[in-house]
Amino acid sequence: MKKITTQDIADYLKISRNTVSRSLNDQPGVSTQTKQTVLEAATMLGYDFATDSPEPSPTQPKQKIALIATDFTLDLKSFFGVILSRLKHDLRQTDYQLEVLPVTAEMRDRLVLPVQLQQDSYAGIFVLSFISNAYIEAIIALGRPTVLIDHHSPTLNADSILTENIDGTRIAINYLYTRGYRRIGFLGNTGFSPSYAERYIGFQNALAEHPDLISAPEHQITTIQEAYPNELFAQLNALDQMPDVWFTVNNGYASMLVTYLQGSGYQIPADVAILSFDDTDIAQVVTPKLTVIATDLDGMADAAWIQLQRRAKDAESPNLYIRLLPTITPRDSTR
Repeated sequence: MKKITTQDIADYLKISRNTVSRSLNDQPGVSTQTKQTVLEAATMLGYDFATDSPEPSPTQPKQKIALIATDFTLDLKSFFGVILSRLKHDLRQTDYQLEVLPVTAEMRDRLVLPVQLQQDSYAGIFVLSFISNAYIEAIIALGRPTVLIDHHSPTLNADSILTENIDGTRIAINYLYTRGYRRIGFLGNTGFSPSYAERYIGFQNALAEHPDLISAPEHQITTIQEAYPNELFAQLNALDQMPDVWFTVNNGYASMLVTYLQGSGYQIPADVAILSFDDTDIAQVVTPKLTVIATDLDGMADAAWIQLQRRAKDAESPNLYIRLLPTITPRDSTR
């Protein structure tokens, strides 16, 4: 009998292998419903749970690595929680210990660094996502090896591990183009983060590459905040015509689109399709499941840990921007 693997379970459920692995190991970043679905599928398919040997018990850490992030970032468990979980896993295989140091909005605004940075000697620092450039500059000024994850700026003297947002978006739009979509919309607050701004640049580049692609100005929604769905619904309701497909900068916006479209009588993807950047838990539990373009978050964490070790060994080498190219995962929100 063929041995059932996590990839077999992923193929059966049409979800990512990383989601299956996190579910089987009861890791954060996956909903209880998804974990239960994975466990039921694994049992039905005859998966040998004994093949997942437990991780080795950590030895007494010799040195600490700090991870600094805002409370807001740490709350986004289905995205940044996956990166954090993988970093903990990577360091658990070594003599290092990862210590998470949260940053409140008041600390950010007053440029108050976590007190632990003054009390303990850390071998290196991860900065997860955006805080503020001034705050990150204060961290870098401590003189310890520092790697930024999912943020960069030419003013910051540090290595960065990033998603290739511009080319990733071009890949996504080309995917839609090859499937016959010609009227396309863009949804996402481009002022919220550099990543969203880059995705809009990629969107514009893709339009220039395909002259017969049409994106009306009213179909490019770039200022509405994700926290205000009613504003989005009002703007969508004012449209005379929907595009054939929407491209969204993240799964949260895509989920709001699903809610609006279904509530307004549209069929997805028969009437309007959706392709979203990122592949969080939302993408796989919403109905229909979202077609996405996304970076391997475990891969981002692995690259960050490798680069931090390199930086510790060679403090004078040029800073690197390491960009991971995302890939398409087709699901039910496109034809």
